[in-house]
Amino acid sequence: TVLVPSVSSYHFSQQIFSQKIEYSEDPDSVMIKKEDSVEYKRAEWNNPPSEITVKRTVECKNIVSYFPFITQSKYPLDTNLPPEVRVYLESDVSIQADDPEIKNLAKNIVKGCESEMDAITKILNWVRYNVQYTCSKELKVCEGVSFVDAKRTLKYRKGNCVNFANLSIALLRAAGIPAKRSGGYVADSEHESAAAHAWISVYIPEKGFVEFESSYWMPRSGLVPETVLLPQHISWPSEIGVSDASFSETHRSTQSITATPEK
Repeated sequence: TVLVPSVSSYHFSQQIFSQKIEYSEDPDSVMIKKEDSVEYKRAEWNNPPSEITVKRTVECKNIVSYFPFITQSKYPLDTNLPPEVRVYLESDVSIQADDPEIKNLAKNIVKGCESEMDAITKILNWVRYNVQYTCSKELKVCEGVSFVDAKRTLKYRKGNCVNFANLSIALLRAAGIPAKRSGGYVADSEHESAAAHAWISVYIPEKGFVEFESSYWMPRSGLVPETVLLPQHISWPSEIGVSDASFSETHRSTQSITATPEK
């Protein structure tokens, strides 16, 4: 079970006050592990029951700074990027940045852009206004299978937050801008929900990887905002979790607003 981390970036900070993990059946062993700077708690049962409930309780304080995003990064980017950043320009099975249609679309979207932020904004806005949000239950209507990869998302122009993220990343990479997956939850309701949320991180040379909301959780103004995430975003490294088991995960969130931003 991943330990939700404290986060500090250009516009967004997440401070963890307390974190507790409880088990319906006491494990035979529990240890804290770390992989690629991600901490998680590993519990093992020698003779486990048929079902185990794990409850993770986290108290955190999230702050978003509301001010213009200033960057001097020009477009196209300098191709002399560090190797650990350059890897986020490559294609994979879900992010087909080398697909001819995606490459051509990216080229047309960023045509005339002279700053990286202009290119990022145009790509994210194109995805938001040309892809229809569809809940997960509807994602098996096309070709009889679930589709979340960038190529199918572009073909059918609909999907959930993972579709939005994969297509946004593919277009950014095709445009020569390193980008990667990010995510966690959105603390939007006190009701139990099984919905995790996906967004993206984009590389800006003088600031490193900066997180951007890539789908329907942008502020209501419609365009990519000056802020990159909202205070309701609970960020955590979602690629490491429960393994070697069939599991489902629900979450319940409560929030208190301690200050009202100017906009």
